[in-house]
Amino acid sequence: MDKPVPLSFLTLLKTDWPEDVFIEGGILSRGDSILLGAESKAGKSTLLTNFTRELIEGGEFLGFKVLKPLKVLYMQAELREPRLKIRIMPKYSKVSEKLLESSFVWNTRGLILIEKDEAEISKHLKNTTPDVLLIDPLSNFHTNDENNATEMSKFFRVLDRLKFDFGLSIVLAHHFRKAQSTKTTESLMEKIRGSSVMRGWVDTTIVMESRTKTGYRRLEFDTRNSDQPIKRIIKYNEKTKEFDWHDPITEILEMLRDKMDGERLLTTQVISLIMKHCGHFVSTNRTKAFEMKDLLISTNMLLVENEGKSVYLKLAENSE
Repeated sequence: MDKPVPLSFLTLLKTDWPEDVFIEGGILSRGDSILLGAESKAGKSTLLTNFTRELIEGGEFLGFKVLKPLKVLYMQAELREPRLKIRIMPKYSKVSEKLLESSFVWNTRGLILIEKDEAEISKHLKNTTPDVLLIDPLSNFHTNDENNATEMSKFFRVLDRLKFDFGLSIVLAHHFRKAQSTKTTESLMEKIRGSSVMRGWVDTTIVMESRTKTGYRRLEFDTRNSDQPIKRIIKYNEKTKEFDWHDPITEILEMLRDKMDGERLLTTQVISLIMKHCGHFVSTNRTKAFEMKDLLISTNMLLVENEGKSVYLKLAENSE
């Protein structure tokens, strides 16, 4: 495929540029990329196989609609075929054979590197014609120093060529760095291993909290194509072998509607309500409770009223 060429601003403004949206909410369109980050052996691959099924079926991922069935090529280097079959069998048993036949999994056994084997990868992309290429885990497909911005920039240029040449989107599964801090206030985004080039390259970053005592875990989102803050809480369902998702903001808002009953309350009282009735989201961490409160304020669901040295909060009328 020819390389991109300059175009005039008039052409840019006069041309109709149809967006091939894969997942609503600014999560993924054709040509975009996603980074899914988590601690090693924390359920990342389980979340990714759930995600892959929803892409193939045209289902729903974490409350976001996948707008049509998509063809995928899932490159993975951690599980041999027998173990991979066992892992996905319950989740994929109800997917139509027609859809399954048009998507592919490639167990590379650690023998394929993105840069060195670009020609081999291109051959398979040409034959399978996927909409989405999934790479799991990223570290098994290169030999670069992930903290070296120059090396990783060269690596991502190869992925850029693959995206452009084959008109596809790319999803990368990646690990957290080794724990160096016990701070509970640290953003999950800051735990992603490697150079900042990585997050700069992708359009959407989704990171998953490590296992917790309650079983509930935070997901943090960073999206280039959406101005709306996204918060999700997930919990592994032993029966379905999948993650159930919750929207904590909606649940906390419903609770405050019930408990505040149209009245205004001091900020400390609102925090106490969140801690008492939504502890499965924030545990005993007041910082997390304040984060939820601040998010409700930033989205104009909670209004702030200052009275002397006291700060009151009340629900906005349109939050009903």
